Amino acid sequence: QNGNIQGYKIHYWEKDNQNETEKMKILFLPETTVRLKNLTSYTSYLVKISAFNAAGDGPRSEPRRGRTQQAAPSAPSFIHFSELTTTSVNVSWGDPVYPNGI
Repeated sequence: QNGNIQGYKIHYWEKDNQNETEKMKILFLPETTVRLKNLTSYTSYLVKISAFNAAGDGPRSEPRRGRTQQAAPSAPSFIHFSELTTTSVNVSWGDPVYPNGI
């Protein structure tokens, strides 16, 4: 009896970085919902899903794209002091490396 679906495999990765970021989760019936965690903020992800049974994996679905929400920016890229006197200092800094979240 190979015909009974046992579960699903969820393949997901950062849109422009599949080789380095692809991950997979396996869900067994009756689960048909999954929360993908520890993703990078403000990043597009692609997801493909396949069903499996005792005979193996079915074909993967067409990829669907979703993007995580924006998060607080990372710290400024640098801090520089200039024109130091006995009572004052000028402070300048660089834009965050990740302006939409770490």
